[in-house]
Amino acid sequence: MTTTPEGEVVQALIRECNKRGWEQRKITYEGRVGAPDRMVLAPSTLFFVECKAPGQVPTPVQAREHERIRRTGTRVYVCDSECSVEYVFRHIANTIEQRSIHPDWR
Repeated sequence: MTTTPEGEVVQALIRECNKRGWEQRKITYEGRVGAPDRMVLAPSTLFFVECKAPGQVPTPVQAREHERIRRTGTRVYVCDSECSVEYVFRHIANTIEQRSIHPDWR
């Protein structure tokens, strides 16, 4: 089976979750459009990832929904390569580590 370029980014996200013992779920909205592709649950952390083919950007509907989510203080990342997935996951892991070292830091 052939994987699309976006599918390769999704597979990189799934591999990173498995490697770190984090959970991920595909997201869809009932009766709405624009949901980020994946919700990731890491220790004491929830964030969303929009997976795109290399060089692609979210549609205007997706961008509006991402902004609505960000206004709640929840992170939404857009990844268009395996490298960008790895970067986001390292960033989140470092944030989690900082919280465990400094529990009062938010």
